[in-house]
Amino acid sequence: MASRFSRESRFNRYFEGYEQRVVTDANGKEKMKMVYIMDYYRPRLTEKGFLARKIINIVLFLIAAAAQIYSGLRQDIPMNLVKYMGFAQCLGILAMILVVIYMCSHLSAPYNMEVRAHRNAHEKLSIMAMIGTFILLAIFITAIVTMIILKAVSFTSFVWAFMYLLAAACLAAIWLLEKRTEYDRVAHNSPFY
Repeated sequence: MASRFSRESRFNRYFEGYEQRVVTDANGKEKMKMVYIMDYYRPRLTEKGFLARKIINIVLFLIAAAAQIYSGLRQDIPMNLVKYMGFAQCLGILAMILVVIYMCSHLSAPYNMEVRAHRNAHEKLSIMAMIGTFILLAIFITAIVTMIILKAVSFTSFVWAFMYLLAAACLAAIWLLEKRTEYDRVAHNSPFY
């Protein structure tokens, strides 16, 4: 059971930037409404550039996912039958699931983002892509070591192992693109909104 403190902090994080206001509807009834009052975050890109960044990120993610799936489902590679390689691949799948969750937030984020959308679409995507990069690099190293231990060094084995390196490189590219994107804070009542 979650403590009261953690529930309150999650609630406060979810509604960060919002304030409760009393609004009168058409029938004259007063209602409490959550109104966003903080600044918006806007990338230092044009709207077309922001859309292009989203497309680049999804293409990089799809390449990474395809490379990992290709390597994980190969039945003709003896290294896929080793238990610790299966455990490492499960960690890679978990990392990809976390990246896809925040990739969906990134794809649905508007050009002018509220605090929560900025945190989910930019900061958490960058962190998850970094974690996924390091996990896939660890899988690549594990794959190379497994190839050497099993003495199964062949061209197809190298292609199999380097698919993990390709997936890690794609996630690293997402991480670096998001890390280097700068955001401006635009006032809520700004005429540029």
